[in-house]
Amino acid sequence: MIDRKRNDGLSFDEWAALFSGELFVKVVTIYADESGTHDPSGSQAGSAYPIIAGFAAPPSEWSKFCVEWNAVLAKYGVPYFHSREVREVKAAIENNKPSTSKLKRNPYYGWDIKRIDKFLLTLASIAGSGNKVLIQGGALPPKNWTQMLGFERTKL
Repeated sequence: MIDRKRNDGLSFDEWAALFSGELFVKVVTIYADESGTHDPSGSQAGSAYPIIAGFAAPPSEWSKFCVEWNAVLAKYGVPYFHSREVREVKAAIENNKPSTSKLKRNPYYGWDIKRIDKFLLTLASIAGSGNKVLIQGGALPPKNWTQMLGFERTKL
């Protein structure tokens, strides 16, 4: 019998027993990405609290997702989605920043705010549809992040 007053959680065997002898196993694929790990000291902008987030879904869901996602990328003529690069272009437009050689290499360079917003909303709609579960990790100060990983990140 399971002691439901225990605070240390259930073992896998105890958890599986909750299904009245029926073991339910679901294979999922997880896509996760980190942000804010570019500066182990945490002093650069965007690195004070690194985070991890992603989605978990059955493999069949990812097949559908990839088709839809890649169709949007093709429609907009970009090879990939990278939030930081989209935000750089949007900030340059909103703040009337002059074009730099770095900005001109950005795949989203030349877009207007309306195109950027529609692109982001379309991708968000795809990411949020179907049978996916959002996984969001907590934020850790960089010192704790590197301690958790067991090594200091070094530049090559």
